Amino acid sequence: MSFAAHFNTGTGLPALPVREGPHPRWHRLPHGGATDLLILLAQKHPQQSVGVIVNSTDTQFSLLRSLERRALRLKPRTYTYRARAPQGRYRTLDLDRPGIVLVHRASARGLGFDTVVIPDTHTDSAVDLTSAALRMTYCMLATRARRELHLTYEGETEPPLCAQVGPGDLLRG
Repeated sequence: MSFAAHFNTGTGLPALPVREGPHPRWHRLPHGGATDLLILLAQKHPQQSVGVIVNSTDTQFSLLRSLERRALRLKPRTYTYRARAPQGRYRTLDLDRPGIVLVHRASARGLGFDTVVIPDTHTDSAVDLTSAALRMTYCMLATRARRELHLTYEGETEPPLCAQVGPGDLLRG
């Protein structure tokens, strides 16, 4: 939870939930590499939930299609409140079943997963790093994980927001 504390914008630290597990891990991935990481985590922890929290519905459905093509046996699920969901197929969220669940950041508040993957931190590179909204979003995202937290980015350089977090709170590689 010390990782989440890096993004707190209030005076004083709110009561953060106590978690056990490894330090959050920072991954640099090639374009499209998030699917490989998700498959690996789902296979490593078949009885646990893997929450994938994305910044755009395009990324959400792109990852869903990629997972369905490459690992349909994992039965990935997604949830969206958007009208784009055909006939309500993606309008209910079953968190009692283990496996991969893809959700948009706007729907993540109040949810909890054994493992959380944030596959698109590079999309925040253009946002003002001092933005209270962005910092609180990362604080909220970090607290969705009950055990493991994985943050990923594409490109040559670390996105600035997480680059400022020291190695004691964020493992690289």
